[in-house]
Parts: sequence; C-alpha cells; structure tokens
Amino acid sequence: MPETNTKYPWRNIVQFHREIVELDQEEIFKLDLDKGGYLNQSRCALLNHFSPDTLADTWTIPEEDFGSIPLLNEIKMEKLTEGYLGGPCWAGWDPKKSTSYLSPFFYQHVQIGWNDEENTVTIIPAEGRWDMPPFLFQKLDWLEFSSDTPLEELPFSIIEQARLKAETGDESLTEHIISEVISQIPVIPSLFSKYPQKQYKENPYPWVFFTFPTRAQSMSMHLLPDYNALERLLEADPDNIGGLKIFEGIHDPEAYIVTCSTALKHTSDSGTSSPNSPSRFFSSPVSQIPLQSWL
Repeated sequence: MPETNTKYPWRNIVQFHREIVELDQEEIFKLDLDKGGYLNQSRCALLNHFSPDTLADTWTIPEEDFGSIPLLNEIKMEKLTEGYLGGPCWAGWDPKKSTSYLSPFFYQHVQIGWNDEENTVTIIPAEGRWDMPPFLFQKLDWLEFSSDTPLEELPFSIIEQARLKAETGDESLTEHIISEVISQIPVIPSLFSKYPQKQYKENPYPWVFFTFPTRAQSMSMHLLPDYNALERLLEADPDNIGGLKIFEGIHDPEAYIVTCSTALKHTSDSGTSSPNSPSRFFSSPVSQIPLQSWL
C-alpha cells in the first residue's frame, strides 16, 4: 500500500532504523567463537563448571573457573563492576560471518566484584529480572512461532516452570530450563548449530559473563520489538503514523520548524525548553533533515 498523505516515507525510515538496531542486537548477544571454540576474552568469560541452583541469589565463581584473564584483572582492580550474566547458552552458526557463536537464552544485568579472601568472583543481580535477547524474539518471528503465552511473558513462564521442576526432580536447574525452553518454544532447536565444536558437545549449554561491545549502544537493547511493531502498523496503513506527526508538522508546519536561533531564543526567554518543544529533538529545520539515505 503506497503512502499518500505523509510528508516522509516513514515505513522506509523505520525499516532502516530497525536494521541498524538488529545489527547492534546481534553484536551484543551473539558471542563469536574463534576456530578453537574460544570466546573473545576482552568482553566475555565462560563460567566453567557453573550451574546455578537458583536464579535469584548471589553467585560465586572460583578464580580458576572464570574464563577471561583480561576481565578478571579489571574486576580485581575495580575497573569493571557490572555487566551481564547470560545462560544457558546455545551454540549457533552465522552464515554471514561463517563463524560459530554462543548466545544466551536469558540474560540479567548484574554487579560483579572480587572477594580477595576467598579468591572468587562475586556476581549479584542488579535488577532481579531475566530477559530473552530481543534478537531472539526476531528469530522466532521469522520462524512464524506463535504461543498461547505472550512472548514478553515467556521468560517468566519458562524459568518458573523450570524452578518448580528442579525442586522435585533429579536434573539440574540448567537442564530443566533447556527442557522447558524446548517444550514451550518447539522451533528453537532449528537455531542450534548442527555441528557444534567439541567442547560444546560435552558442555552444550554453558553460562557466560559478558559486557557490551565498545560501539554497541545500551539504549537500543529493547528497541527492536518496538520497531517491529511500528513497521507492521505502517505496513497495514502507511498513513496512520500516530505520534510521528510531530516530525511532519501536519497540524501547524511552522510550529515544528525549529532552527538553532529559535531554540536558543526559547531557552533564553523561559530558562528551559518546553517538554513538547521540538528543540528537544532537532538542532536544524525539520525540512533539512537528510532523508535521502533512507529512501
């Protein structure tokens, strides 16, 4: 359906931004493995022999089981105090890069520190909430997966069922999480590598501590589902752009064309910019925003 009543091609613009966020998400949550099966130790540490009994506690990792000397040194010097605990991880294959990778089913923001007396790394939940990587939701969308449980509620549903079964069963919590993931998301094994490297055959679902890549933007972590939803809305009705109207000046074009001089004048007159002032978003006229690269 062509766009007829909008000033800019919003569907193309949203699609462009979604693709940028997708690349960012994959760089964050796809932890590349080298040919020997090792993670990039500058931002990832494999947690050897780690299988948590609970997902709501403080975890301790012996020094020899923390799989990154560079990160361990930063932790000891208190230069690194936070990051993400991820797991269980699945091994996948990236055909674009021709490389294997690990990616966590769930991750949580954590505080991390060094216990000098015990020679252990201490990991403490920062928010108490486990999430699934946003790019994993995108893959499920590509696989046309649907569930009676809303996607945003899947992490809680999977973890809670795994916890209850682990309390009465003989298998570890990690094993119950994997079983529950496959039970509630039957299409998930299609993402697994058919030829995992040797160490991931022996330990197929490890846990990791990781940080963001240097250039990745943390603010984009949860944007992907929003961009997907917005793109679907625009596909259904390209003219129904909702709040994007503020960038078009549909009701009053002059009200939304803000130059540096008018923004400065508003600031000097009132001492601050209005919450609804376009000067919060633009430093040049709306009509001069370079859209050609999105067409």
